Amino acid sequence: MFVPGQFESWDWVAFKPVVDQWINDSANILARVAYNTTVVIETDLVIIDTILPAEIGERLVAQVEIELGHLPVLGYVPPQVMQGHLGASAPAIGAAELTLYRRYFSRTLADLVG
Repeated sequence: MFVPGQFESWDWVAFKPVVDQWINDSANILARVAYNTTVVIETDLVIIDTILPAEIGERLVAQVEIELGHLPVLGYVPPQVMQGHLGASAPAIGAAELTLYRRYFSRTLADLVG
């Protein structure tokens, strides 16, 4: 039975065509975001997390890796892409870390005088 907000109760097999298209579209865009981010901050790891079932997250991570390999950029070594494990807690943890970062590690003038 379909219960909004309770993803574990959804019939994911019935959603397969929609989920497949979403994974392909999302992976294409996430690969571009990962490329732009890793070029600027020179990191070799990208973590993708979701509140959706683990199988969908795994498929998304695999597709992002494929899309990174298809980017037409010479000399670019794609980062390792891993699936996160925080799920629904990830946004709250990230927001808390951002506050700590701004308070103790940022060198931005607004954060220093703020």
